[in-house]
Amino acid sequence: MGRGGFDLSNPQGYDKLPFKENRMKKKLKIGVIGGGNMGLAIISGIRKTCAVRVCEQDKGRRGILKKELKLPVGSIVDRPLKPIVSFADILILAVKPQSFEEVLLELKEIVTKKHLVISIAAGVTTQYIEKRLQGK
Repeated sequence: MGRGGFDLSNPQGYDKLPFKENRMKKKLKIGVIGGGNMGLAIISGIRKTCAVRVCEQDKGRRGILKKELKLPVGSIVDRPLKPIVSFADILILAVKPQSFEEVLLELKEIVTKKHLVISIAAGVTTQYIEKRLQGK
């Protein structure tokens, strides 16, 4: 069972997803925070079916992402996170664990209950993220 008690592997459960207004009518809007190797791999897999924006601090890495992904102009940005959060329904946190605290401090001011926050960081628990985001 997935979030909210529905089975994500079951297409019939798709109509119960919390971002219903975007389902089937428009592409899902996904913001990826961190464009390292894992972020790049995720974006490469979702960019054709989802609207994607990426936040990457490293200028050299942003250049690599622009070359590799060929996303629309303005889709790959530096900080602040607010434009990415405002755009997205789903936020994927693909930053290194040592950067997590800084990212979560910025996110807690702008993330809302409408966002689905997904982390790929090893060793960072859901409880840790929820606490830092103050249950949003």
